[in-house]
Amino acid sequence: QILIYGDVQGRAAVTVPAGNFDTVRLYRVLDLDDRQPWRTRTTRRDQVWYAPEVKGVVREAREATYAEPGDSGATQVYTERTVTELVSFRPGRG
Repeated sequence: QILIYGDVQGRAAVTVPAGNFDTVRLYRVLDLDDRQPWRTRTTRRDQVWYAPEVKGVVREAREATYAEPGDSGATQVYTERTVTELVSFRPGRG
């Protein structure tokens, strides 16, 4: 089972290698039911910058974690920490 939650954070200007874009910022949480006896399920938190001009995502930051059972402080173990940015964009005709 995969649970997906999301929230529109509003408009934001963002600069990536491909240039400056006016974007809509989204926050998304994916809860993956991949629990094992030695760890909790994985939770991935994403920040997404969608640019209508590009008709796509120009920046995405992902962070995924799980915790080990019995850990009194519930230390989070990172399984993913990535940032992806658009490096080139050329608008099409029409």
